[in-house]
Amino acid sequence: SGPFALTRHYTITPHAGEFKALTDVTLPEGYDPFYKRVQLVQKITSKFDGIWLVKGPWDIISNQGNYKINKTGCPEMTRGGTGDVLAGLAASLLSRTKTPFYAATSASYLNGKAGELTRSNFTTLNLISRIPQVFQDSFDFISQD
Repeated sequence: SGPFALTRHYTITPHAGEFKALTDVTLPEGYDPFYKRVQLVQKITSKFDGIWLVKGPWDIISNQGNYKINKTGCPEMTRGGTGDVLAGLAASLLSRTKTPFYAATSASYLNGKAGELTRSNFTTLNLISRIPQVFQDSFDFISQD
């Protein structure tokens, strides 16, 4: 029961403030104490079955002790709407892969790369417009000989 009576098939995408509201844990800010941030995210999220994609300077994707750190993105991505794009990417990839951790990790990377491409003229709509290019660039890289 309670707010975390969810199945193992959920993905949650909080930023630090939302993480605190959900867990009552304050995450360290910035890059310097990042290892402490990772440790706290792992400790807290290991209590739940779902995927946690904690947004920040670098995203932390965590599930039952497994974690990945995504370093793509840019500071402009703190603007409203980019988290919605991220959640949409995670949901759409989950529907295609059926592997929640892979879907969340891929969504974080792709969203960040799209953000990097729009950094000089960042808007959420520009971010969305770069997603097809980021997918194509990824496919091209994967298929290189």
